[in-house]
Amino acid sequence: MSICMKAFLGGVLRGSAHTKNRHITQANCIQKAIADRWQRHHPEQWRLKHIHWFIDIHLKNSSQETRYRYWLTLQVILVRLGKARDWKPRLKGNWISRAGSKNA
Repeated sequence: MSICMKAFLGGVLRGSAHTKNRHITQANCIQKAIADRWQRHHPEQWRLKHIHWFIDIHLKNSSQETRYRYWLTLQVILVRLGKARDWKPRLKGNWISRAGSKNA
């Protein structure tokens, strides 16, 4: 049973209407991919390995910019779950910086 990501993320979403809509759309894609692969429909059921799988394997053929944008959405989800402080330091990869940036 899937949940409404708009309602789930509503309290932590910030920015313009376009940014909020992008986060919701991407959160729905993340939720569907993890549910299809791991049968974990609710973000409360996700573990670090599910996030790693999504960004490392599911998005492996995506552009750096796309992976970075999904990383931004994952950060919003982690904040909502209350796991950002614990999980963010353990999620390292080339997706944490925008394409063409000095940190890439």
